[in-house]
Amino acid sequence: DLQSAELLSAWIHFLIRQGELDAAETFLLSHHSRLGMSSAQLIVDLYKAWGSLDKLEEHFRLYDLPTAVQMEARYLASPDPTVPPPAFEAGKQR
Repeated sequence: DLQSAELLSAWIHFLIRQGELDAAETFLLSHHSRLGMSSAQLIVDLYKAWGSLDKLEEHFRLYDLPTAVQMEARYLASPDPTVPPPAFEAGKQR
């Protein structure tokens, strides 16, 4: 299936590795809803490649991400990986 999450994710990672960051973002914006939680890692990887991880919060609104994906992206982007991930509170979902 050419629209599988695994293939979409691989394509976005390829674009990031090739330095095609604008293309990776455009593709990610179009397909993040099919990627589920893996979109969190892709977004973090993209903003790391851009050197603008500090702007991650500002750009969440572009993606209209579920709360759980935003929380995962924040955790993955945190400078201290020994900090446990935040607890997900169902009442705070959108």
